[in-house]
Amino acid sequence: MKRGVKHLFPFSSISIPGIIVLLLVFLSCGESRRGRLVMTFIHDEVKIDDAAASPAREIVSGSRITCDKKAVAVVQMGESGVFVARAVPSLEFFIPTDRTRVDLAMNEGRLGVVVKRKGAPVIINCGTTRLETRQGVFDIAAGGDLCEVRVFKGSVVASIAPSDGKSPEPRTIKENEKVEIDTAGMVTSRLGSHEKAMGRALEQVVLLKLDDPGFRSDAEEGIAVPAKALRELAPAGEEDISGGLRLQLLERKHGPLSVVQLKRGEKIIGYASARRNMLDVITVKGKVTVPQKDIQSVARYSAALR
Repeated sequence: MKRGVKHLFPFSSISIPGIIVLLLVFLSCGESRRGRLVMTFIHDEVKIDDAAASPAREIVSGSRITCDKKAVAVVQMGESGVFVARAVPSLEFFIPTDRTRVDLAMNEGRLGVVVKRKGAPVIINCGTTRLETRQGVFDIAAGGDLCEVRVFKGSVVASIAPSDGKSPEPRTIKENEKVEIDTAGMVTSRLGSHEKAMGRALEQVVLLKLDDPGFRSDAEEGIAVPAKALRELAPAGEEDISGGLRLQLLERKHGPLSVVQLKRGEKIIGYASARRNMLDVITVKGKVTVPQKDIQSVARYSAALR
């Protein structure tokens, strides 16, 4: 070889810094993608697109999961996180072909979200509320336009759909915060000890190795959710999540609620105020007035959802 003749490589015209930049872009794009979604756990009656669900079933874009009032379903997102649906009448998944994000939509029920690896956004629409996170552990209770979000780790950005032409500023919900959201706005408070226990239960949900040959048998045996965590996560059969949220909202607007027991056996729950021989009760469906002579007892009501 003659002295002074240079070797010609395909990338000889690209500088070393340029190659590094390309590699970083490639790696960041790869890490930003979410993996495939697979159901890893079923408790009680769960359906996918109106057919009985089974472990190891892959969730494709447009899939709709339905959980009975006592049911729990776990959907794993690649190796990065899980969604734990409880008593959710309809949970829909929308996944772009490049998997650069995962979108979910629900109007009622509870959804636990655990995203352990930071990456592309996870977006959840609950009625008029939009939630977005890249990493965190949180729980959602939804009922129509009412939504309660409890953040155990990480953070979640919450925004409300525009009303009367006004678009409220998005709010970042931080660790150990609870936010009650409706069309009127957001009210923030701190998590209690029982709520933190729910966060610990969510973190016990196991991330299975989806590409492992033993994954299918693991999913069928239900090891994704330990028994201790299931006791905390499984909803009571009589739990009315939407109704409980509406009562919370009513209490927030008017004050402590009461249970009015009528002599004929009917119960009325709402904000009660007496006037002359009548009792006015503001309920989630409107105002009810009953004669005091028809009342058997009045007791303080403790909302089911705290």
